[in-house]
Amino acid sequence: MSHVSRFSLRSTSFATPFPAIHSILSPTALVADILTHYNLVAKMKCIFLARGVNDTYLVQAGTVKYILRVYTAGWRSLADILYEIDVLLYLQRNGVPVSTPVAQQDGNYITIVQAPEGSRQVVLFTYAAGKALNRHDATDSYHHGKAIATIHNATALFTSTHARTALDLSYLLDQSLQELKLLLAYTSADWSYLQDLAERLRSQVEQFSLQGLDWGFCHGDCHMLNDHISSGSVITFFDFDCCATGWRAYDLAIVRWSEGF
Repeated sequence: MSHVSRFSLRSTSFATPFPAIHSILSPTALVADILTHYNLVAKMKCIFLARGVNDTYLVQAGTVKYILRVYTAGWRSLADILYEIDVLLYLQRNGVPVSTPVAQQDGNYITIVQAPEGSRQVVLFTYAAGKALNRHDATDSYHHGKAIATIHNATALFTSTHARTALDLSYLLDQSLQELKLLLAYTSADWSYLQDLAERLRSQVEQFSLQGLDWGFCHGDCHMLNDHISSGSVITFFDFDCCATGWRAYDLAIVRWSEGF
């Protein structure tokens, strides 16, 4: 079916929704069609907060805040998100402060909606208490690093029945190169440099791995914008969208990487 209806040589209208690669879901519709399936107070407000890898909404139910995440179409599989939910509930059971998924009235955590660009998953999370950390402050940085270590130690025995791609060399180097190759097709010098850099990195990581480089669950995106600090210096991490098993030094590398911006 054509998406275009022509009225004249100078005007065009669209008879059916034109294909999109990314849409912003209506906060009003999210309240009416999604949030009513949770045990929240009747009076709710939903505000579009940010567009990043996924879309983030701030939900206010009475005096309680929540975060609603709408995953980008094609970004995560159902198994990916169920793995993320599993580890968050595991951390909660083990007393680690994290933003946790909120169950719906039927016990499910995920809603799938049909957006113009395809299926998108929706999950509601608790709001992380406290305020943003100062990444230039030595004390805040210390508490941040200590909290990362707490997550690493607490997940030593974590397992999930849901598979998730590991943060290994295939993912970090090979897949990244394939994505970059599309952008560097006509700049052979840059492409050659990246290939050489990737092989040098591969060699170094493999050597460190043989020496016992720690492998286990990683947050995957644990820069200092993804946690809050509250009274008593309690750190609550959120946004585990990139979590997976990997070399745990990767979580420290993310902190260094974020400082590059």
